[in-house]
Amino acid sequence: KTEEGARGLNLPYSTEKNIIEGIKRMPPVYGSSYTSPDITESYVMNGRIDSKYKSFPDGKVMLETIKRDIEPEEYDAVDNSFAEMNQEAFRRGMVSETLFNKHGFKLDATADGIEEEREFGISQERRQRWKSYS
Repeated sequence: KTEEGARGLNLPYSTEKNIIEGIKRMPPVYGSSYTSPDITESYVMNGRIDSKYKSFPDGKVMLETIKRDIEPEEYDAVDNSFAEMNQEAFRRGMVSETLFNKHGFKLDATADGIEEEREFGISQERRQRWKSYS
């Protein structure tokens, strides 16, 4: 038996052993799911990875997944800022309002059409500006 029988859970030895064996197998199973051709193809289709190297995000493909008309200025802003914004997203977990403003992205608008800044943290992820960009 393990120390304190799975930290105080009163499990039969065989059940505890099966749980431990299952946990030991999770990393290779989880890791192999990212190498599946179907998953790779879906990541390429939504821009999470590029089609050529399969390792870098593709901002233009991501823009094409937005369900509204994209203005030429938005394409240019993404083109000119994608690497910097991507680095900030990796470093901070999100892209700040300051960086969006620096590169000329439009503010988000409420349902009433009023533009507003949204400096929300990672815990309010769904409320961050243009989540599809970050």
